[in-house]
Amino acid sequence: MTESNGRSRYIKLFSLLLISLLVGGVLFYFFGESVITDLYNGRIPFTSIEFSSQTLERPLDYYLERADIIVWDFLVVGLPLTVLFWTLVYFVFRKLLRVSSRQFDWSIPEKEFKYDVLVGFLLYCGITVLYCLPILEKLSTQMIGPPEDNMFFYWNFWWMCEKVMTGSGNLVFTDYMFYPEGTFLYYHSWSFYSLWLSVLLNQFFNQVVTYNIIALHGYPLAGVTAFLLVKYLTRNSYLALLGGFMFAFCPYHFGRTLHHMNLNPIHFVPLLVLFHIKSVRSRGYSNAILAGLFLLLNTLCSWVYMIVCIYFMALSYIYIALKKRGLIVKDVLIKTCLTVGLAIVALSPWLVKMIPIGVQGMKVKGIGRTLFVTDVFSIFVPGEYHWAGNFGPIADINSLFTGNKWEIATYLGLFSLVIIAIVIVRKMAPIHKYLAGVLAFIMLSLGPELHVLGNVLYLALPDSVLAYVPLFSSLRTPVRNILFAYIFWSIAVPIASAALIGSVKKHWLKVLLIVAIPLLIFVDFFRFFDETADLTVPTCYEMIPDEDVGAPLLDLPYGYVAMQYYKYYQTFHNHPMVQGHTSRKLSETLIDTLDFEDIERQREQLTNAEVRYVIIHKDIKGEKSKEGGEVDPAMYNEVYDTVYEDSCTILYRVY
Repeated sequence: MTESNGRSRYIKLFSLLLISLLVGGVLFYFFGESVITDLYNGRIPFTSIEFSSQTLERPLDYYLERADIIVWDFLVVGLPLTVLFWTLVYFVFRKLLRVSSRQFDWSIPEKEFKYDVLVGFLLYCGITVLYCLPILEKLSTQMIGPPEDNMFFYWNFWWMCEKVMTGSGNLVFTDYMFYPEGTFLYYHSWSFYSLWLSVLLNQFFNQVVTYNIIALHGYPLAGVTAFLLVKYLTRNSYLALLGGFMFAFCPYHFGRTLHHMNLNPIHFVPLLVLFHIKSVRSRGYSNAILAGLFLLLNTLCSWVYMIVCIYFMALSYIYIALKKRGLIVKDVLIKTCLTVGLAIVALSPWLVKMIPIGVQGMKVKGIGRTLFVTDVFSIFVPGEYHWAGNFGPIADINSLFTGNKWEIATYLGLFSLVIIAIVIVRKMAPIHKYLAGVLAFIMLSLGPELHVLGNVLYLALPDSVLAYVPLFSSLRTPVRNILFAYIFWSIAVPIASAALIGSVKKHWLKVLLIVAIPLLIFVDFFRFFDETADLTVPTCYEMIPDEDVGAPLLDLPYGYVAMQYYKYYQTFHNHPMVQGHTSRKLSETLIDTLDFEDIERQREQLTNAEVRYVIIHKDIKGEKSKEGGEVDPAMYNEVYDTVYEDSCTILYRVY
């Protein structure tokens, strides 16, 4: 079929689709509500099939609203937009993947210098210190980042050092949270790499310093590993220095440092990419084995990175298969399977327990799949962590994005985008395959539906399928796929910069660009660390009598951030608690059935579970939408005996 015939057939089929949707929309507009009403009220024979027993549980308005969403949003609007969107994606990728480096007269200048890796390491260390200047004096007493998820990982390090290493706890189960039943921790956000690093560092430093070293050590290491990747691909040390900076100090990494110690160590990712590329390009299996080692190390940092790395290798295989015009590329397939297989074998003792839980879907999916996604405009607009992110119209745009500011840290850089645009328009450098990689992972980070300035367009995106694949569905935050977009971006931008500089004839202008381009990119990515968690443990825990050391207790009110405070406090008071928070809570415990309306009944439940104390934190806000998210001390004063009270807390004895 010729291209013109294919285009003509496409237009006809698309027109037929539009006509069909138009007819269906008109019919639904005039008759849809009455048909659904008759079904609901039993006036149409198929009622029992359509609604089953749910008719007694949900009102008619629910079904009318759902029908409107399905017909108008998903079908009449969403389906044509999906077809047009994927048509555009098809042509963009076809254009990018058809470009060959042989089509360009220009080639990357090979310029390497001695001790370049050491220079890169020292440079990235210096930049890390520069980022930390506002908080250097606090790093021995306060955790980096505002009090939130950092307290979650502080608890993780405490549990590892104080419980697991002493034999009084383990990594698969705890009853220190969700007492008395406890909970399994197979889907908890352990970073095994960071845990063992905390054990090592804890021999020399206190836990706060240990935490901060773990938070910051990845910057020079990520810079060096990205440097090695870019240098391998370009044979140019100067371009590698720029690429290493762009990856290590990208907005994604900055946001993770403030909150997530499982996602913060990104320095093994470039090595996985490097040795996977080497294994594809070379004979033998040594590089595939090394790629397997770095896949394992990435997984030991975070299960998220295992999934994203597998996405990378799968897309790499598709790219190679398209280039070779064959479905099976035996050598590459064997090496990829070897890489993944080695990591899976090493992880099998944990996976044997984890996989059945994931396949059964036992509450492992979590929430946020349609919330924590890349907004189309967040790629181009400086985020809230950017020095310009809180000014005027930029701040207004940032306020429209869903999720939170550390998950939506997906800005690629204004100056980088300008450089890429110039080079693409003028066809100056072979960066197309790297841009294809950037776009592929941006696509994966968009989530199941397209977000544009916070508005949802119901397009069928890749994640709308991945959301139903066992295990892969547990990756509830698609935006984290953006990390691999930064990998390809940190390769494409330095190459494009070299091409732009090389195209200039005047010496003074060439020198100006050599200085200006890295400087502008640095300024565009620069942001001081200026937030730390200044935390004080409430006095009430010290008021618990000595004979009740280790007695279980209930902290209130309920709330996500509140739970992080309680976990942090537990690292000091060492009491099991009825509340708790893990990445995935796999079973029901006492807190799920605890009565917050009838306090007498609550006291009976706590007494039966041998929970001796209740603490109300007056200075912590709960979640209004959750039971136990708001508590009235007056109700507790009538039932429980007050042991201690100050301006922040009230300590009650249950029995």
